[in-house]
Amino acid sequence: YSTLKNDSSKHWYECSCGAKQNEVNHVEENEKCKICNFVFVATDGILYDYSSDKTYAEVIGYSGTETNIRIASTYQGVPIKSIYNAAFKNSNITSAVIPNSVTSIGKEAFYSCDSLTSVTIGDSVTSIGKEAFYDCYSLTSVTIGDSVTSIGEQAFYSCDSLTSVNYTGTIDSWAQIEFNNYSSNPLYYAKNLYINNELVTEANITTATKINAYTFYNCDSLTSVTIGDSVTSIGDYAFDYCNSLTSITFSDTSTWYRTTSSSNCYNKTGGTQTSVTNSSTNATYFKSTYEDYYWYKL
Repeated sequence: YSTLKNDSSKHWYECSCGAKQNEVNHVEENEKCKICNFVFVATDGILYDYSSDKTYAEVIGYSGTETNIRIASTYQGVPIKSIYNAAFKNSNITSAVIPNSVTSIGKEAFYSCDSLTSVTIGDSVTSIGKEAFYDCYSLTSVTIGDSVTSIGEQAFYSCDSLTSVNYTGTIDSWAQIEFNNYSSNPLYYAKNLYINNELVTEANITTATKINAYTFYNCDSLTSVTIGDSVTSIGDYAFDYCNSLTSITFSDTSTWYRTTSSSNCYNKTGGTQTSVTNSSTNATYFKSTYEDYYWYKL
């Protein structure tokens, strides 16, 4: 098995008899595989246009026939930084790779792409717009880059074939993504969170200052959580429907308060002080008893 071979999605070692060994997906870096040097080529038929100041380009539509698409990182010498609203709406694509040059995915960008099964979102994307993947009901997996800070309302609504979400950052940065509602978080359907391709069963949050609303909503893979001293607030529904979760341990148990008011949480006033010394009881609090409460620490 001495010859390294590849195709557009995988590489492997092959012996002279034709047998394959260690067939795995490409590991992309700077638009080529860093293992076998396969060069990725952008798909023909993707339509681009300049921004108003001509400093960057946007994806504005698709007129091609390929179903597995890859967006280019540059267009006529300028970086491609955004996918415009509804750019691929109702198209018949089956997979999409969004390069690291892109920083935003617009509203309804992939709306009702009902043949879409997988999406890889580059590491520079910071925002995913409202209803970006709405009704992509064949979508089974999504990879989200580590720069994402906000995901809009119903971004993954009706993506009920999702089985996994892979995030390329850390558990602390995942905890601080702002999800607009429950269906903004693909975990609502996928139920399994992977961090750099490793299934998350234990979450040890050590540097995040907050755990945002809906962060682990419906995450069945999660069994235990440790919340470090750095965390000062926890949003509503952060651990709702985490059916396998049996333990939430706080490093600092002294001054935690719960409230039904987001403004009270923000201003850290008007809440009810609540003991968080028992890790099993805490899991029950956040999964069911007080799942719709905001929490803050003084």
